Amino acid sequence: MDISEQQLHELITCPKDIISKPRKEFLCTNGCRRNDFTAKSTTDESFRIFMRQNLRLPEDYSIGLIWECQENHEDITLCRFNGPHGGNKKMVTHFVTHIHELNLELAKEDVFKESAVKETHAYATFTDAIYAFCEHCHIKGAIRFFPTAYSQSLF
Repeated sequence: MDISEQQLHELITCPKDIISKPRKEFLCTNGCRRNDFTAKSTTDESFRIFMRQNLRLPEDYSIGLIWECQENHEDITLCRFNGPHGGNKKMVTHFVTHIHELNLELAKEDVFKESAVKETHAYATFTDAIYAFCEHCHIKGAIRFFPTAYSQSLF
């Protein structure tokens, strides 16, 4: 699937309305806090959003945007906002907050991996990441479901 950098950016940042709401309380299962919801863009694209946080290591979390691609009938993870969960010496970005995006070179070969990784200082905690993710991905009305994430400290 040939997808350009501009198309990827547009899919990630296009305004999205929440269709199926996230749960009021995160579900705790398999050692994680988790929540999911769906959204639809004004261009009629459908998305799923997942949120995961390790219960033992709260700095190990991931919030992701999955595109329900109609063209090839496959769900494609476009981006993930992750905490500093460690990794290996080859992936030093895994030791700091970082964002994964779909690797466009691999996508040309119909391999859909979000292996393009960059360090970020846009958030430091899971709650901060919820805010940064919802703002970056233009999730409209997210404040209603995640008011704590939108209560940013002035200090």
